[in-house]
Formats: sequence, C-alpha cells, structure tokens
Amino acid sequence: MTELQLRAEKLILMPGQSATPSNLCAAIWVEDGHVDVAGQRLSQAEALDCGAARCILNAGSASATVIVFSLDRDAAAAWEPEDASLSLLLAATVQCSTSRTILRLDRVTFPPGAVAYRHVHPGPGIRYLTMGSLDIQSDAATHRMRPGNAWFEDADSPVRATADPSSVSEFVRVLLLPDSYLGRPTLRRLNPEDFDKPTLQTNHRHFDTPLNTHLG
Repeated sequence: MTELQLRAEKLILMPGQSATPSNLCAAIWVEDGHVDVAGQRLSQAEALDCGAARCILNAGSASATVIVFSLDRDAAAAWEPEDASLSLLLAATVQCSTSRTILRLDRVTFPPGAVAYRHVHPGPGIRYLTMGSLDIQSDAATHRMRPGNAWFEDADSPVRATADPSSVSEFVRVLLLPDSYLGRPTLRRLNPEDFDKPTLQTNHRHFDTPLNTHLG
C-alpha cells in the first residue's frame, strides 16, 4: 500500500490566463466558463483526466473556474500558478495499491428531497457540492453541505445523504477504487429496510482510469 495526499483545489483563471498543475496526478472539472487543455476545449460541467502529463490550462476570452483534484506522494506538495487564483478546498491522506486502483471522476445529481440511504463506498474520495444542499449524516454527526463545500468520505465509511427539498442538488466527486469496480457502481446500502427503496439520484461517470498510468 502507498500513502498519498488527495487534494481538491479551486482555480480561478481570468481572461487569457494559464496555469499548469504540478502534482503527479490531476483530474479537472470545469465549474464555470471554459478552458483549453490538451488540445481540446472543456466547457462547464465537463471533465478531463490529465494523467501524468502536466497539462496547461488556458482561459479564453472570459474567466473560468476549475476544480482540480490531485494526488501526490509528498503531503507537503503544493503549486502556485502564476497570477491565477488558487485555493485549497480539502486535503486528505489516503492509502491504496497503485497497481490495483482506479481513479474515478463522476457527478451525482439529486432531485429535490431525494435520499441516498445509509451506505458505503469501497474507496476513499473527495466530494465538491456544485448546487443545492445536502445533509450528510455519518455515524458521528450531521453536516449541511452547500455550494462550494468539499468533504471527504473514507472507504467503507457509513453515510446517509438527504437533498434539499426545494431544489436539485449535485456534487462532483473523485474516488480511488479497487480495479474490480472498473465501470461498475460502488454504492452499497447497509440497512435491510432500505434495500427495496427507489434510487432517485443519478450518476454521470466522466472516466475511470488505472492509477498506475499516473503514478507508476
């Protein structure tokens, strides 16, 4: 097992600005505007697996906001893009097998009042709320997440999520998963009384990528 630092950061690029993430592994998700990266243009709610390459992110004629998810073996690793604004949302230390793990970036959307009943996932990850609100109930406490909030859930850590009853709620997420979950859903409900209840939230998977393509 390898110990890694998983980070989520918000990058704001003004018109014409560029930035290059320096971490070993980076996945990006465009929150607002658009960016040109790796020969393609990414618009709002689009994502890219940057792999081991240091991709240059370029804003066009308007500003852009990008959520950068990164991994590094050095817990103190940081990057400071010239001119552009960068803020750390959350950092967590995780352990995984670099040869048997996939990195997944996906997006989960809840209709008003939907519930993700008490459940677990088989790998750790960071979530970032983009709209609405979610009450995240662990076995220890309940926290209300609002747009711009990020939170960490460890592997096999029980949670229940309840969406705002008056609006659609959504988060984008990076997970580190055993490679047996390649292309497969990960949510596993825990309480028998919930097994037959409908699943109202939907999942859009942007990509699954073997972690060894990033870290070796």
